[in-house]
Amino acid sequence: MSFRTKLTLAFLFVSVAGAGLTGAALVYGSYEAQMEQIAEKELLLAQNRAHTLQDDLQLVEAELSRLSALAEVDLADGDLEPEKRVLRYARKDSSLFQMAILLLDASGTCLWAEPSGACALGSGFGGDAWFRRLAAEARPIVQHEESSTSGPQVRVAVPIRRNDRFSGALVGLLSTEREARLRAALDLPLAPSGAVAVLDESGRPLLSLGSEASVRAIAEDRATRAALGGQLGRAWERDPAGRSWLEAYAPVPAAGWAVVIRQARDELDDDLDRELRIFSALLLLGVSLAVVAGWFLARLVTRPLLALRARVQGITRGELGRGPPPPATGGDEFADLARAFHQMDQSLSARDKEIRALASTLEAKVEARTAELRRAQEELLVSNRFAAMGKTAAAIAHELKNALNGLGVAVDLLASGNADAAHAAAIRVQVREEVARLRDISDNLNLFAGEPRLHVTPTDLAALARRSLEVLRPLVEQSGVELRLELGVEPLIVPCDAAKIQSTIVNLCKNALEAMEPQAFGEGLDGPRTERRHTLFVRARRDGPEAILEVLDTGAGIALEVLPRLFEPFFTTKRTGTGLGLAIARRVVEAHGGRLAAEPLERGALFRIALPATGRPAVADPNKTARTRATPPAEVRQAKARGLE
Repeated sequence: MSFRTKLTLAFLFVSVAGAGLTGAALVYGSYEAQMEQIAEKELLLAQNRAHTLQDDLQLVEAELSRLSALAEVDLADGDLEPEKRVLRYARKDSSLFQMAILLLDASGTCLWAEPSGACALGSGFGGDAWFRRLAAEARPIVQHEESSTSGPQVRVAVPIRRNDRFSGALVGLLSTEREARLRAALDLPLAPSGAVAVLDESGRPLLSLGSEASVRAIAEDRATRAALGGQLGRAWERDPAGRSWLEAYAPVPAAGWAVVIRQARDELDDDLDRELRIFSALLLLGVSLAVVAGWFLARLVTRPLLALRARVQGITRGELGRGPPPPATGGDEFADLARAFHQMDQSLSARDKEIRALASTLEAKVEARTAELRRAQEELLVSNRFAAMGKTAAAIAHELKNALNGLGVAVDLLASGNADAAHAAAIRVQVREEVARLRDISDNLNLFAGEPRLHVTPTDLAALARRSLEVLRPLVEQSGVELRLELGVEPLIVPCDAAKIQSTIVNLCKNALEAMEPQAFGEGLDGPRTERRHTLFVRARRDGPEAILEVLDTGAGIALEVLPRLFEPFFTTKRTGTGLGLAIARRVVEAHGGRLAAEPLERGALFRIALPATGRPAVADPNKTARTRATPPAEVRQAKARGLE
């Protein structure tokens, strides 16, 4: 599919989508507005009919109240002729209602009825709830009832009061089937499924018109309860079949009734069909215009792009600076793009010529520069080697000089023969110590100069720590340091060279013991000393995939300025020593794939060895380990000798 086709389809899609969405939004908005207007119209109709019923009932109440207040209506005189004439003329002269009027005494006995067949004379209503309520409240009452003789009717009763006492009642009876003014409340335009109903205070249909199913739904719906509660409003409801209904309701306060109108939504929106047809025609016209406009715009946009593509393809083939120049002025953004592209083409052509000229000499320059860098690197390596050799030679010379000076003095004293036996024995011990120190220096230099050669076997690190402390036990007892072990009961298996790791542990523990000596706190050999209780902690545990061994002392600690150089070769803070012990220990641990780190504490220092542990613990063979363990280094032998002495 070509770009022009894609662009045409894109324009078409945008145009159609825009027209469709706009049209749909307009139709939806119009539809909702019309439904809102219809709902308001139905609510106004319900409110109007409720007001009409309210006015009619109040008119009946007013007429009966007027009659009850006439002087002729006096039940205390025992003469009913005046009352009969009043009732007869009142019913004859009424042009609004054809209602029956009953005259009741204070006990509820019917004294007279107009017309005469409306009530059996002498019949009593004193036991009825409405009459007791009327006598108690002394105010008009409107009530709907079902009469076995007259059918459904509305009773409007007003009290007759003389001297502030209840002396009887006038009751008007309106037939809901024959009274034209009451049935006028149902004169509404209804859809085929719609209905309107006037409900009494108990929710029973007093008057109804329309679909019987809708009338039953009105009697059972929540809108009825809202209207009977005195509320005015409208609501959209859905029946169990999913059909939407509009219900408008209004109360009739004078009687506690309600007028409810129920209409189906799908029967109220017939006017929208015409709008949908108009919108469909407009949408079809818009789509046609979008197709024409899309094709024209696609052609207008793609023609200069196709020319630009042809030029790009020429540049890809190496044809720089060969394209025809575009017009110098005028045109739109595409013309500006064509001119900018032509300038880029000319610039690329010029730079290509420069690059080709420089490429011929670049290789020679690169080779010369490479040779120069190689010579500088070789000179730097030689310089670094000489610097390291000088530092190493100075450290070795210093140590050898100190040892040889001591040996020379001792030999001179022995050769002179002036030393007594005790002094000579002390000199021989000093000579042996200096010879052992020279041997230590030689051994440490060999270890530091060469790459550690490991004989790896599965070894219990906790057991290895115990063996290391057994080697140092005489030195520990001599120093008076308390030893605490937290090595656990389960084997802590690591693949390692047991001899080299044991030498590392011995070295760390020996350093810890020396850090807790009085000299480490600045006290002299012959001066006063401060009593201190020191403890050497050795702990072993497993931490995930690693085995951890920690050596912790309560000595003088590590100064912060010393910590960064602690593992440097030939760096030491002790009066005697080569400065290679910790450097060799770190090389041994790192050769096992582990880590050795130091951490200063508030009191003392902590050295931590972390070695890779095996996935499943296993007990190592001590005999096999003993066979593969090398001879302990010189410092271990010296520690043994000091302990024995």
